[in-house]
Amino acid sequence: MPQVSKRVIRREVEEKVTETFLEAISQVRDKKDVQLFINDLLSPVERVMLAKRLAIASLLLKGWGYQSIEDLLKVYNDTIAK
Repeated sequence: MPQVSKRVIRREVEEKVTETFLEAISQVRDKKDVQLFINDLLSPVERVMLAKRLAIASLLLKGWGYQSIEDLLKVYNDTIAK
């Protein structure tokens, strides 16, 4: 499972990295380029994790309960609560 390094970077470096990331995402315009961008940027496991998080948010907005989401997506209650 992907993990963030325990080595802390300076706040201004983190802000610049985040800004660069958001700028890169905003430049991607069509669906095919988005797919290429995501495939280049994320590992297969990270792509599944992101897709599940988006699905959780969508299902919660539709009124689904935690247990139903757990059963459907095979995720833990803590993941849904985040």
